[in-house]
Amino acid sequence: YIPAYSTRLKFESGVWSVLPPNPSDVMGMEDPIWTESFWDVIHLRVYSVQDATFDNLILLGGIAVTVLAYFAIVGTRTAVTKALKRD
Repeated sequence: YIPAYSTRLKFESGVWSVLPPNPSDVMGMEDPIWTESFWDVIHLRVYSVQDATFDNLILLGGIAVTVLAYFAIVGTRTAVTKALKRD
């Protein structure tokens, strides 16, 4: 177990203070002071948002691929049917 920060910490006017304990919490369950994990330093990740034009191009490209695939399937089916001489 690793010591952890109290859940009763309060930051006010640039100063950290510990709030008084809750007298109705006789088992001390409200303010645990130990944790099982040792967490590394908190990191911040910033993600950039792409332009809506890029999303629209991806959508149009997907529609074009779908339409071309449909025509390829219809063409292939016609060619196979003709090659097998099924009318």
